[in-house]
Amino acid sequence: MADWWSVPEGVRIDPQGDWSVGGFEILHRPSLRYLKAHLVFEEGGAWLVEGRRRLPVDIEGPAFEVTDLRLDRAAGRAFAVLDDGTEIVSRVVVSNADPKRTFLGMLDEGDLPGDFRDDVSAIKMSGPCAKVNLALREEPVWTGMPADASPNQRSLATLVPTLEQAQRSYDQHQWGELPDELWVDCVTASNVDDTLVDQSVAPGRHVMTCFVQYLPFELRERTWDDRRQELTDRVIERIGRYAPNVPGAVEASYTVTPLDLERTYGLTEGNIFHGDLNIEQLFFMRPLPGWSSYSTPVEGLYLCGAGVHPGGGVTGAPGFVASHRVLRDLRKRAG
Repeated sequence: MADWWSVPEGVRIDPQGDWSVGGFEILHRPSLRYLKAHLVFEEGGAWLVEGRRRLPVDIEGPAFEVTDLRLDRAAGRAFAVLDDGTEIVSRVVVSNADPKRTFLGMLDEGDLPGDFRDDVSAIKMSGPCAKVNLALREEPVWTGMPADASPNQRSLATLVPTLEQAQRSYDQHQWGELPDELWVDCVTASNVDDTLVDQSVAPGRHVMTCFVQYLPFELRERTWDDRRQELTDRVIERIGRYAPNVPGAVEASYTVTPLDLERTYGLTEGNIFHGDLNIEQLFFMRPLPGWSSYSTPVEGLYLCGAGVHPGGGVTGAPGFVASHRVLRDLRKRAG
């Protein structure tokens, strides 16, 4: 709509920063408007200090990796198999894995109806993003940043191409190519969280995390392992256009490619939302038409992750609603 009103380019560019995070969308599709609304409702505008380090403390009890789900055909229920081979039998199994990993990766082919498996296979998943993490010997100095900017203001920078360049980037990644102009969202969280860098040991040091897209999950030429450093260099070069001191301040980097998101974090095809947030995969069609109420064809097996309504983002809403569905079903069985 901004294009229709002939809004100046500098005004038109900025909305992309929130509109397309993690989205595999053509810029002018209606789904992108939904993605904007989804992310606005999710945003809390806060950084959880020591959040990652506190997680093991806040979650009571041991954590194990579930590698498989097996079906008790006599009872029509699933039970979990841990990475050490231990089998845990329960009336309820709630999967926070994405639909493809749950149904196609953890259950045997014969455990589900063939048409259901076909529908799961057709879920659009290909994720468009990566992460580049940088250890810096000094704080980024952004061109045009006001001298009196607060630490919070200095922590955030979204580097987006023009709308025309963004559309071309989308097209290039559809062909399995690295785009000419990368979309990079930078967060220097050490400006507001002094637990990330021990200033007594490394004075003046900072850490920056960069969310990058549009990137293809499958490259047309070579592999992500071959091109990891190329992506890192491209991201640093782009940041250097707006914060000229950054390229010379990089002491170390760690890049998580779309392929790493799958094989390290279990996100099928690197999709951070457990399935595209497009209009064909939302509301009563998430994850599939007829199966949007958190239950599955296997009695006692439920989904509670971002692959079910209302979708991805750090909201806890899918798990909250799924838990109510599980409790309701248990009460019904108890009579």
